[in-house]
Order: sequence, then C-alpha cells, then structure tokens
Amino acid sequence: MKIRRQIVWTLALATTSLAFAAEKKIITYSWGTGSASPAELLEKADELEKGPVDGFTIAFKDVKRPTGEWLAPRQLRSDPEWRYEDFAPQVPVVRELLTHKSFKESLIRGWSVLDKRVDWQDDAAWARFAHNFGVLAALVRDCGSKGVVIDHEDYHKIKQFFRLEGDPEYDELVK
Repeated sequence: MKIRRQIVWTLALATTSLAFAAEKKIITYSWGTGSASPAELLEKADELEKGPVDGFTIAFKDVKRPTGEWLAPRQLRSDPEWRYEDFAPQVPVVRELLTHKSFKESLIRGWSVLDKRVDWQDDAAWARFAHNFGVLAALVRDCGSKGVVIDHEDYHKIKQFFRLEGDPEYDELVK
C-alpha cells in the first residue's frame, strides 16, 4: 500500500512538472521596447503581435506629479514617495495592452539599477522603498500584469548587496 501511494505521488508530481514545462513563455526585456511608454506600445501592439513573444517588459513612463516632478521606475528607492494617483492614468492603457496576445505574459518594470548605495541602517530610506514597492504592487495588480521585473545588476558597482567595511555586522542588520 505504501509503495502504491509513493508511485501515485511520483506520477502526480511528474505530470505536474511536465505540465509546467510545457508552459514556458518568452518575455522580452530590452532597451527598445523597455524605453517605450505603455501608450507607444499600445500604438504598435498589432505590429508587435506578429513576433514570437508572449510578453514584454512594460514601464510606466512620463509620470509627472502635480508639483512638476518626474518619476521613473528606477526611483523606487528614492524621494519623493510614490503616490498611486500619479501613475493611475496609465493603468487603463496597460490593461488594454495586456489584452493583446503578445502582451498577455508581460511584466511591469519595477526596480532597475541603483546609482547610489542606500545605507542599511537608514530606516526612512528603506521604509520609502517598501512604500514605493507597495504602490508598484498595487499598480501591477490593477493592470492585471503577471508580475514585476527587478533588474538588480550592479551597473554602477555600488555593491548594495555586499557587506562592506563600515557596514554593521549581519546580526545587527537583521534585527
């Protein structure tokens, strides 16, 4: 009986694994489409549907606050704190874009490169980052996107994810 149960579970897991393997998707992440606004991508959606991809990386662009400040996805970790309403006008555009076949698996571009190291003990900076990521998560949800793209490559060699001399000990950081 025990062996029969193991065989059933093994077959169930194998079948599930094969089902997921058959669902591989191609999602582009490029400067070409990544620098276009959702509205520009929507204009070209019919043309882009002729390609072999299942999704694109979509970035909120041209986000201007009433104060005149411009916001960009790479500013997740910086001032000013994001407000959902600043991005909201683009939500219906992204939602419509995602109805196109080649955009169904698209991801929203979130955190790109950091150009300045964030102090690990700067609670205000990390709270702002968490708040802004929360706004991004709400936008992703409301757009109906599959998720977020996080580009954490250290282009500026700031070593944010390394413990450097002068940084607190690990035990101190994770309190």
